[in-house]
Amino acid sequence: MGVTVRQPGLADDYAVLSRSGAARRVAGLPLLVWLLIDTALINLSFVAAYVARYPLGLGGRVAPENWSTLHAYWQIQLWFWAFLIVLLQVEGIYRRRRQTATFDQLGIIVRSTILTGGIIAALSFVLRPPSQSRFIFLYMVVAAIITLGLARLVVRAVQVARYRRGFDVRNVLVVGESNVAKMLLQRIAGNPALGYRVAGFLGERETPADFGRFRALGTVAQARAVLREQRIDQVIIALPASAHAEIVRLLDACKDCGAEFAIVPDMLELSLARVDVDNLGGIPLLGLRENPLQGPNLWLKRGIDVVVASLGLLLLSPFMAVAAIAIKLDSPGPVIVSQTRIGKGGRPFKFYKFRSMVQNADALLGELQAQNEAGRIIFKSRHDPRRTRSGRLMRRLSFDEVPQLFNVLSGDMSLVGPRPPLAREYDVYEDWMKGRLEVTPGLTGLWQVSGRSDLIFDEMVLLDLYYIENWSPGLDLKILLQTIPALLSGRGAY
Repeated sequence: MGVTVRQPGLADDYAVLSRSGAARRVAGLPLLVWLLIDTALINLSFVAAYVARYPLGLGGRVAPENWSTLHAYWQIQLWFWAFLIVLLQVEGIYRRRRQTATFDQLGIIVRSTILTGGIIAALSFVLRPPSQSRFIFLYMVVAAIITLGLARLVVRAVQVARYRRGFDVRNVLVVGESNVAKMLLQRIAGNPALGYRVAGFLGERETPADFGRFRALGTVAQARAVLREQRIDQVIIALPASAHAEIVRLLDACKDCGAEFAIVPDMLELSLARVDVDNLGGIPLLGLRENPLQGPNLWLKRGIDVVVASLGLLLLSPFMAVAAIAIKLDSPGPVIVSQTRIGKGGRPFKFYKFRSMVQNADALLGELQAQNEAGRIIFKSRHDPRRTRSGRLMRRLSFDEVPQLFNVLSGDMSLVGPRPPLAREYDVYEDWMKGRLEVTPGLTGLWQVSGRSDLIFDEMVLLDLYYIENWSPGLDLKILLQTIPALLSGRGAY
């Protein structure tokens, strides 16, 4: 029976951390503090559950003959604390990681608390302690989820505020030029709440070139000098296993310069982490997982697309009418334009959007190539003269994309996925880039919430490939939720 390797985020468990002894002693302090905080909150939650059931009478007034004191519940309260602390520890919530997402911590709290409530309810049924109320079990679970969750949110908010002001931010150096190394650069730079600042990367070639916004600081052989010059706090090594000698020298350089290090397992280069482990008579076998976007998952995604797109069109219809009037008054031409775009599997389809440019925009494109800021394949310019006045505002908020909800309803597009290219762009794709069209293209995607047009095209493709290989309903939800602040900020929209 095969066991699928858990696929965490690239800036999370892909890196195997190794700390110095001093760092380990420091890392032990938050564990003790969190244990004390959680102990207090769990017991406070139990007291709140008791007050809700007895003094407040939630769930029905308690008859005098059935009244119990809080002290009578000491056994259940002790069980609740002990089991919940153990389950939280087993789930890994107390591991000191900057990379642990708040959503993941909240998920751990919900799962562990509900399971603890179920265990205690079963124990109470078997052992019959002196006092028990079914409502107590419900209230203590709800109260614990709220208090433990709020504590994480508050602490996380304080941490993020400190990171954004430059406090406790760590300089990170990535070593390697593979796709995984480039994706690590993207994920770290795109998540300032992690508390990391990307100094740059070291290449494997003699003269490495910059990768978009990321600077090549030298070669692996120059690591020791770069660590000292750039004052690097942490190094993430993403070299192939064949570079064993270089990795050993890097680890020595990190120890000498007092930098922490992380190693990305080389197996992640197998189709960007689609690794499956099986065994044959005790011998481990490595294979590749199937694309998660097929079968029931595909039907689930399609169902969500139809419901959300229908609601979106209904709610946005008044604003669409206003946009149509503004476009018509602003400049001559149609309100909605259609383009031939390339969809799943290279199939062309009609793609709709509000017109945000002058009528002859395509004819003027050849004259503007010198202004291109997005690389060799797609065209993006912050000061594109073809945009109309209404078009500038719509593109800043991405409202020109709203008609694509009709494409979502027709099945040509999805709410989340890689953006569909123009035919002329698709024709110059390299083979590895075409992998982004293994799935239905989307209205928003991972690169739209990671920098939008500020990213070069190769970065966009890598993020699309990561999305395809790590798809889940939770990932779609995160992208949709992150799209809202990305739209409102207007960062990278032009």
